[in-house]
Amino acid sequence: MEDFQLDIVLGKGPAARSVRLAIAPFTLVAATTRTGLITGPLRDRFGLVARLDYYTASDLEKIVTRSAGIIDVEIDQAGSSEIARRARGKTSNSK
Repeated sequence: MEDFQLDIVLGKGPAARSVRLAIAPFTLVAATTRTGLITGPLRDRFGLVARLDYYTASDLEKIVTRSAGIIDVEIDQAGSSEIARRARGKTSNSK
């Protein structure tokens, strides 16, 4: 894949043959919450490996307040603060 070529084996046994396909250059972006399950060789193929921090409670409060406004739902500061606290740093837990 690094050379933008893909070798595919067609058929089985002695009649099998390999076909090389050219692939247009592309950028692959991936994300996981389970980095320990990714093998070293796969991880090494990515040019950049970055770790993201969890959101702060203050940031989550702002996100919750903004999201409530977008969907036209009233929320007070105590409500957005409680949702942010329970989200444990993740926006997916604040929806």
